[in-house]
Amino acid sequence: MLFIYDLLDQAKNNRESYRVDAVEQAIRYMEENFHNSELKLEDVAGFVGRSPAYLSSLLTKKQGISFRQLLTSIRVKQAQRLLRETTLSVQEIADKAGFHSANYFNKIFKEKTGTTPRRYRNLKK
Repeated sequence: MLFIYDLLDQAKNNRESYRVDAVEQAIRYMEENFHNSELKLEDVAGFVGRSPAYLSSLLTKKQGISFRQLLTSIRVKQAQRLLRETTLSVQEIADKAGFHSANYFNKIFKEKTGTTPRRYRNLKK
């Protein structure tokens, strides 16, 4: 009986690590490809070998946020780094961070940080 319980416990742990590995792989892929403004859940799901719906549920379960929120967070963090460390224009930073336009970048950046990219840059100098 103990042997069977041990086997069931190991199977459960393997299943959990399988999920975590997919999430970790997905996040790593997103961090390496966030600059692609066309990056979609389907692309990331294909990379980790899961269906988009399943990967979406795993990300939400493990990270507490959706795919889109996670991708936006990665992009904003990169933009913050570029604003602090470079003299690139806001348009160039928007492009490098994977945003479709500078206007959309400004809107999202302000939503996430409470300030505009230019003001953020000036405050960090």
